[in-house]
Amino acid sequence: MPFATAILDTQEAALATLNPTTGGATGLLRVTAPVTLGRKRIMPIVPELLKENPGLSIELDLNDAIVDMVASGVDLAIRIAPLKDSSLIARRLVPNPKDIYAAPAYLERNGTPRTIEDLAHHECLTFSRFTHWQFLVEGKEQSVRVGGRFSSSSVDGYLAACVSGLGLAQLSAWDVKDEVADGRLVPVPIEGASPRDLAIWAVFPSRRQVLPKLRVFLDRLQKSFG
Repeated sequence: MPFATAILDTQEAALATLNPTTGGATGLLRVTAPVTLGRKRIMPIVPELLKENPGLSIELDLNDAIVDMVASGVDLAIRIAPLKDSSLIARRLVPNPKDIYAAPAYLERNGTPRTIEDLAHHECLTFSRFTHWQFLVEGKEQSVRVGGRFSSSSVDGYLAACVSGLGLAQLSAWDVKDEVADGRLVPVPIEGASPRDLAIWAVFPSRRQVLPKLRVFLDRLQKSFG
């Protein structure tokens, strides 16, 4: 199957060269992305992409797990994490600024932490199997152990718990835009420290050419983040 896919990729690239006026955005684009990022940032751009590129099809796998791109035949993965697999190619799309957020009701009940040390006395929501939050302190990374009574394997669960007042959460600014705008969440700045920015990355197998369908999709996604 990978050999057959490579042949199709080569054919598509050749057709795009012969027919530049079409933009070359044709064929099936297989994309995998984290659930919340896909729902909030990718799905809104899909309708226009398909409308503007009649020859393009998109298959979107929303999955918080790290997918084996080569084995599954995925063209593109959108990830919020450093790249560890050297056989893949990564392109940094946009920064991913994070902050600590909480529901106003939680802060009314428990007070507002001011320093890293204060976090030890608060309910800090975590992802499943994670026990630390990462910060930048005076330009250096610092890992801070936190704890709480709720953890989740997905950002959606993590965000919902924060909105309901179960505790503090480290979340991306783009992810909580609506919740902050309507007052359901407020940022909780920590003196002298800021959550680590992992950035949002586009990752694709090295065997893939940067086909028009990839370029069109990535350009639109990058613009959507402003």
